[in-house]
Amino acid sequence: MDLPAGADLGPEVTCADPVEGFARFVPEGPARGLPPRETDPGEYGGACFPSAVGMVASDLDQDGDPDLLFAARDAFPELWRNDGGVLTRVDVSAALEPLLDRAEVGAVGAVDLNGDRLPDVVVASANLLAVSWNQGGLQFADFEPLWAPPEYPRTCLYTFAFGDVDGDGDLDVSLPGGDLLADAEAEFQHAPTIGSPDWLLFNDDGAFDRALELERVGGRSLSLLTVFTDRDNDGDPDIVVSTDRNDLGLAPMAMHRHDGLDEDGLPRLTDDAPTVGFDLNTHGMGLGSADLNDDGVLDYLISDGVASLPTLLSDGQGGWLEAGLALGLIVERPPGVGDDWAGEYDGWE
Repeated sequence: MDLPAGADLGPEVTCADPVEGFARFVPEGPARGLPPRETDPGEYGGACFPSAVGMVASDLDQDGDPDLLFAARDAFPELWRNDGGVLTRVDVSAALEPLLDRAEVGAVGAVDLNGDRLPDVVVASANLLAVSWNQGGLQFADFEPLWAPPEYPRTCLYTFAFGDVDGDGDLDVSLPGGDLLADAEAEFQHAPTIGSPDWLLFNDDGAFDRALELERVGGRSLSLLTVFTDRDNDGDPDIVVSTDRNDLGLAPMAMHRHDGLDEDGLPRLTDDAPTVGFDLNTHGMGLGSADLNDDGVLDYLISDGVASLPTLLSDGQGGWLEAGLALGLIVERPPGVGDDWAGEYDGWE
């Protein structure tokens, strides 16, 4: 790979005593009370692609132990209380299904939205961000909508990220768009030809009444991934929004640079992904960041459905280089995974 003048990938690091694969991890779930989990997709009839497979570790009862939440399609997530490493199932009756309107849960999270230091449970679905307020003692209120515009077209939401983008002390939320539902009869389409809007919702003392569409270079796209980050160490939260199903010819990844607030208190956000090297087409599923080359700037690695893991290394000149292949981050996948997204997939042993 040819590097620009002055760019440096940093020192080569070699593990002295590597352990292949996952041999260094020992399953302890059953011993701690968590039985083996089997995912049964069952009968699918929702308006959005069924993706409620998320898991959240959060200290929901503030006893010092991280409890576990497993996403459910149309109900409060499956909750397991952690007491000193011993896990016990807790039944929660907080109602959700009436808010879903033919769609299903696409994402689940736990975050303190009202400042009482108790993580509230948040879910996303089609044109819906809803919260179940944490009452303490692992008691939760019925879900209520934080943001639920009723009009069509509606956007299937498969992920979210929280961060204080306007500096008022409240956690705002980035909601990247998934599949677009044109009308009440629309069902999930495996090859949509248009993208969906990416939303930024502003939290004003617990109310999410203001929404801003994040404009991407190249137009709308599809995404299962967004993060807040400070790419330039200026103290302002920049926003990364990835892409999904990169064979559709939609807009590439966005990197929204935060340049402070305008006279109305709104963040000045500019997608300069093509300028700084973030304009990749990915099947982005997750993102990790760290300073991999010791230059004081964050680098980014994306879990993906392609042969090499996209890795954006800072080039020392305000941009990033895709270096996953050069670093040897090549993934051997089971046959059929990532080869034909439109084909039938029956799983693997």
